[in-house]
Amino acid sequence: MAQMNVNELDFTQIKANLKAYLKSQSEFSDYNFEGSGLSVLIDLLAYNTHYNGMLAHMLANENFIDTAIKRESVVSIAKAIGYTPRSYLGAEATVTLEVQPPSSFTATQLTLSRNTPFTSTLNSTSYKFFPSEDVTVAAQVVDGVKKFIFTDLKIKEGSRIENQFAVTAAKPQGPYVIPNEEIDVSTIRVRVQESIGDTAVTTWSKVDTILDIKNDSRVYWIEEGIDGLSQIRFGDDVIGKKLDTDNIIVIDYLACAGPGPNGAKTFNTNTAISGGGELLTITTSSPASGGSIQETVDEVRFNAPRYNATRDRAVTESDYQTLILQSNPNIQSVSVWGGEKNDPPMYGKVFISLNPVAGQII
Repeated sequence: MAQMNVNELDFTQIKANLKAYLKSQSEFSDYNFEGSGLSVLIDLLAYNTHYNGMLAHMLANENFIDTAIKRESVVSIAKAIGYTPRSYLGAEATVTLEVQPPSSFTATQLTLSRNTPFTSTLNSTSYKFFPSEDVTVAAQVVDGVKKFIFTDLKIKEGSRIENQFAVTAAKPQGPYVIPNEEIDVSTIRVRVQESIGDTAVTTWSKVDTILDIKNDSRVYWIEEGIDGLSQIRFGDDVIGKKLDTDNIIVIDYLACAGPGPNGAKTFNTNTAISGGGELLTITTSSPASGGSIQETVDEVRFNAPRYNATRDRAVTESDYQTLILQSNPNIQSVSVWGGEKNDPPMYGKVFISLNPVAGQII
């Protein structure tokens, strides 16, 4: 009897093994397998074995982060070790905005809304930028002229989008999937309205752990779902406050263009801030940078185990390297060493050398 070979995954070898096994049986010792209808049945058995073998092989591979191919598998494994892949990041610029209001504007303070759009054109493509929060400044008198000056104003590229979800008894904790792949999760703002009839709104806070979270803490968690979209989960009255039926979740965020606007230097706005007749001057302190796409599968595969090893603390050289690379997509490589390695030694200090991605700013 022919020895059974169960290690083959190649169709041709599986078919040859089946023929060798049948030829070892006395009933088929003189059978012509190539010129008979039985050859079709052997092909069918070989195909079935080949498919099952490949399926088992692929399923086994998808259980380990080193061999998994599908993004949902890699993200799921990373989630189990406490790692959340980086989302899209909007390019951020720093500007100084001077507003000389019209004579009819008598207020001593001026608020710049977070919904005020700034525009910039780079490579024939127009991009919008927004402040992250409302900013209020007091009036100043410069050379006898009343002005409102917003210094070191951070503006981030993207389109401001709002989604609403009604809370039902079936899933008060979620997940609530944000239907946009280009979301920058650092710009998410989550507010909860009591109901359609009660417009009172409270702002909830994003957290990454369960430390110091009480049963009435208004917090939420963000994770990546199996479809690659960001999703939000809420508490259960044990860890974090539970949502009530008929609550309305209001989520706004920026959907960004990734690295496209990196390098934008000139900004302007057509929105009146203090009223008609005002004079606006926008000076760029630092051009747009830091825009990037979603963390790739290979990056997640590389970063997740190292992030898990650091446990979100920076003690060793590799800890610093992992945390810096995970949070800064505009850095290509990093070197870290302790001051004790310097000549002369500088104890108690950590030295970091960064190599930016070409065309990017650290």
